[in-house]
Amino acid sequence: MARSDNGTGNGSGRGRPRLEFDLRQVFKYGKLRCTNPELADLLGCSTRTVEDRMANDEEFLRAYSRGESVRKYSLRRLLWRMAMKENTKVALRLAECELGYSARKSLEVEHHLPEDPEKMTAKEAEAFLEQELGSTLAERMSPPVVN
Repeated sequence: MARSDNGTGNGSGRGRPRLEFDLRQVFKYGKLRCTNPELADLLGCSTRTVEDRMANDEEFLRAYSRGESVRKYSLRRLLWRMAMKENTKVALRLAECELGYSARKSLEVEHHLPEDPEKMTAKEAEAFLEQELGSTLAERMSPPVVN
């Protein structure tokens, strides 16, 4: 919860008193990856105040960032445990994230489009597709033969 320091924080004595926050709470909310609006609601202040503190208050930002780091560490540790217990999906995901592996195959297709495809007749379009795809359009669109 926020509490006021009775105006001593802003230096001029004018305006609203500066709110003070429990940095342990900010750390805890960082571990939960709370958004700025959620932080504002939980800390009892405006979203603008949270955004200002993230931008200008090093201790506030450090507490939140440290909470995020602890959350990431905990998640990584959990994933490693799951991967070591032969959870293939988790192991593959870790390989993608940590080692840059990819489970997807890239497909490169080179097409040689005619100069103005919009002016092609239906026959010309079918011949073009037949040449490019290696099968007739009729074969691809016809229903399967049932014996």
